[in-house]
Amino acid sequence: MLPKILSPVSELPIYPYIELYESKLFGVRARIANRNVTVANIVHWYYNEGERIENIALDYDLSIAQVHMALAYYHDHRTEIDTQIANEKAWAEKAVLSHPSMLKQALIHG
Repeated sequence: MLPKILSPVSELPIYPYIELYESKLFGVRARIANRNVTVANIVHWYYNEGERIENIALDYDLSIAQVHMALAYYHDHRTEIDTQIANEKAWAEKAVLSHPSMLKQALIHG
């Protein structure tokens, strides 16, 4: 006898650890549910910094499953996330140029 199916697959959440939120500066972003750790953050630590999944989980008090889910979400939404990362980087670079640090100003002007 086959087990009773409780819910059709189409009704199950695809990414149970991921939620979308509205950033005032950058629009809709994906993050670990109920946390301020974005998918883009995890992508950066894993791919750019070479951080191990276990270390990311430990450093940011996440489960290994949450980190894997963020990376899975990234691979399913790669173009969108890469565009967001590029836009945020461009914004940060522009902000640095238009608002130099007080330390830098002091060093330049003595």
